[in-house]
Amino acid sequence: MQHIIKYLRACYQTDNRALSLYNFFSSKAEQSLILSDSELLNSALPFYPISENWLDKSLPILSTYSKEKELYTCALFVTADILIVNKKQKIAAPLLLYPSEINYEERGVSLTGKQVIINSPLLQLLKTTEVDLADVLQKLSDVCQGSQLEVEQVHQIRSILSEYFPELDTKELLLYPKTLNKKEFKQKQEEADNPKIWPSVGVCILKKSSSTLGVLNELEELASSNEYSEPLIEFLEGCKPYPENDNKVDSLVPVILSKAQEQIFKAVDRFTSTLIQGPPGTGKSFTISALASNYALHDKSVLVVASNHQALDVIESKISNDFELENVIVRGGADRDSKKSLKSHLRDLLRGVGIDEVEKHELDSVYIQLEDLSKKLDQTETLFKKNSLREEQRGELDATEEKNLLDKLKLIYLNFLLRNKHLWTQASRLEKLSEEKNDTIRKFIRMKSMMWQYATLKNQRKIIKNFHSGIIARTFTRKEEFFDQINFSKLQKPFPIWISSINEVSTMLPLSKDLFDLVIIDEASQTDIASILPVLQRAKKVVICGDSNQLQHISFLSGSKQSYLANNYELKDHEVSTFDFRNLSSLELLNNQLTSQDQTIFLNEHYRSQPSIIEFSNQNFYSNGLAIMTNSPLNEGQQSVQIHPLDGKRVKSGYNKVEVDFIFEKIEKIIENEADLPFEICQSIGVLSPFREQINYIQKRILKEFQSKDIQRHKIVVGTPHSFQGEEKDIMFLSFCLDQKTHPSAFIHLNKEDVFNVSITRARAEQHIVHSLDLNSLNEKHLMTKYLRSISEVNTHSIENNETDQFWEETKEMLTNLGIKTIHSSYIIAGIELDLVFVHKEKCICIDLIGYPGAFSESFPSSYYKILKRAGIDVFPLPYYTWKNNKQVIENQIKDLLK
Repeated sequence: MQHIIKYLRACYQTDNRALSLYNFFSSKAEQSLILSDSELLNSALPFYPISENWLDKSLPILSTYSKEKELYTCALFVTADILIVNKKQKIAAPLLLYPSEINYEERGVSLTGKQVIINSPLLQLLKTTEVDLADVLQKLSDVCQGSQLEVEQVHQIRSILSEYFPELDTKELLLYPKTLNKKEFKQKQEEADNPKIWPSVGVCILKKSSSTLGVLNELEELASSNEYSEPLIEFLEGCKPYPENDNKVDSLVPVILSKAQEQIFKAVDRFTSTLIQGPPGTGKSFTISALASNYALHDKSVLVVASNHQALDVIESKISNDFELENVIVRGGADRDSKKSLKSHLRDLLRGVGIDEVEKHELDSVYIQLEDLSKKLDQTETLFKKNSLREEQRGELDATEEKNLLDKLKLIYLNFLLRNKHLWTQASRLEKLSEEKNDTIRKFIRMKSMMWQYATLKNQRKIIKNFHSGIIARTFTRKEEFFDQINFSKLQKPFPIWISSINEVSTMLPLSKDLFDLVIIDEASQTDIASILPVLQRAKKVVICGDSNQLQHISFLSGSKQSYLANNYELKDHEVSTFDFRNLSSLELLNNQLTSQDQTIFLNEHYRSQPSIIEFSNQNFYSNGLAIMTNSPLNEGQQSVQIHPLDGKRVKSGYNKVEVDFIFEKIEKIIENEADLPFEICQSIGVLSPFREQINYIQKRILKEFQSKDIQRHKIVVGTPHSFQGEEKDIMFLSFCLDQKTHPSAFIHLNKEDVFNVSITRARAEQHIVHSLDLNSLNEKHLMTKYLRSISEVNTHSIENNETDQFWEETKEMLTNLGIKTIHSSYIIAGIELDLVFVHKEKCICIDLIGYPGAFSESFPSSYYKILKRAGIDVFPLPYYTWKNNKQVIENQIKDLLK
């Protein structure tokens, strides 16, 4: 197994390219600005005030290119006249780059606290002898990691550089924290000859780069280890067989779970490794949040990771808001607001603010209430099922004109059993008990989390104190000093849920086997098979989530280089195919290693988009396996996808101006129509094109033609499908940027299923397709041809067979007399055929007709009530016997329902 880990580490190292910047004043560094002093880095200021002019130019760029570009603070610049690709160039290259952000309220720049990036290509340029760059980078990383640059650190950096790069003049670093201003620095660059490093600080916008050093170090540590966690063993060697298990899982989540979500809870309880396939909008983040919350409430620890912070933001929000576990989450590498919240909470805990003692008997009392409610809920549900079947029998018997003696006796007996037992009362009681149980779970959550934290403060206050000190430490060295004193297993009691990007796990947690009871890896289709190995080592159990029909991870590792590495580490033939770093994501590898079909669960309820937006993907990529929860009479006949054929041309440089003009006109109207709306309810807007040239053209024009405030109000994002993975917007514009003369290779790119699927599933409410093609001339087999034609052919998304009977017609007549205009028969919502559906006051209501012989005789199982509740639909059970014998009671109930 060690040789596999070494091989994967080599693949990962070869594949990841470091961020490089040779000239701070080149076009590569946008909005470059030399700061007048070093106060942002030397602890003097939490943020650095910046001119209004610079902010007004920078904010739109960072907002529009949010997936691709980031603000960096650059420090310690090397100037030289040096040979780069056989050409002499004058460089002004920063040694250190700190990911930063704009503090809009303070009108300044602050550091995010993410891991500092060392400009390793610069060191490669400076190398004149056989220097071990890995050794240099490790030493610099040990000194530089942290969110500030103190004088002591600069002296250490100078010492390291002097040792490994003797021709580099480092004496100017002794002036730090004094720095060069812009004029001085530009002069030094122009005069540059031999390499010299200067104490200067600046900010600029660059393309994003991920930090890989921590992953590489941990992979190296794993390769020399002999003890591995069960999830890591299963990931590399295959899952072991598991015995059958029918145990009931004790889940404590204050929400209604779908059948698939309940299966996930059972699978996680039974297996070491579980795989969740979550198509767009099917509640994958919600499921992850429910799992994490449930584990935390059972005194177990959870680590949630993903390759990007956006997915983690959604999960953190759901755990904090939906499950009320805000103060028990530790977020690593998060944005400024999340860090500030954690620091403030820890500070308040240490001061005794907002924390009260919760004694065990109080918690036990609430748990007893919870058990009692669960028992009542089960009993009520059982009785509801029995009485529903009895109403079916009673209605059919009562509808029989010629009853024999046995029928009459049965009817008398059923009347006795059902006396004063109305199904709608029992259904209402089921709903109220479910809400009461969920409220009690939330109460239990709040009390238990407070008990954890109070007990830790009382008995082991130093753990919280060291954790707080480590979180606020300005240098990585100081952070490590505090963290080394912490027993993380004890810290996981008051803080059971930890969230981090994969690349940043090493900066906040030790590489310890079985550190967490459960590790959840999100967006795994975009994660390579090497970087998650250290994460798996920290797990007792693992859940890997993603969608094999969405974009896969991108590898720049060549096939020949991968073959060379496989030979170098002596991989066998079957190992070469199993651990195909270039072509397999971690999601696919785990799927190949599973032994039981029960280990993989497909989330099938789609909640995000209007039916017409998700319809094509459901048919072509998910075999019609999605239950579209948004389908209802509320959007009857609504076409949320609109095609806009134009007479545009794709110019030689690769963009289509006519399509962009049309999109901008539409966006301008949205901005104008919503100018007076509050910021938080303005519709978000996305513009997607499969082609980079079109995206570049759109982004440049947006910055020129739209105001910064409008870009931010509508959260306008422009990008390729890769930019939109995991993203969703209220309104999406898709510019295909193709015309009749476009080279066939462009269509081949669009015909990739993962690219196309992501492209057409980002919208919630509206999707606008802009193209410059003649549909009749397109290849019939291309996905885009099928997609455009499917939209043209669709007029409505309802599925209704219009079957009725006497009972249905009588019910319709009553509803019509009560003012209901449109009533549907046999309408399918969430995969369930509903007897009678109507809309009242923008609310969809279903009536379950029970007992009259015919198509509508059978009652809904109680599970249907839960499914329809998740879809936002109320169900009223209407027994035929009561209708026939006491219409006034029914009419009064319906009137109450319509209030």
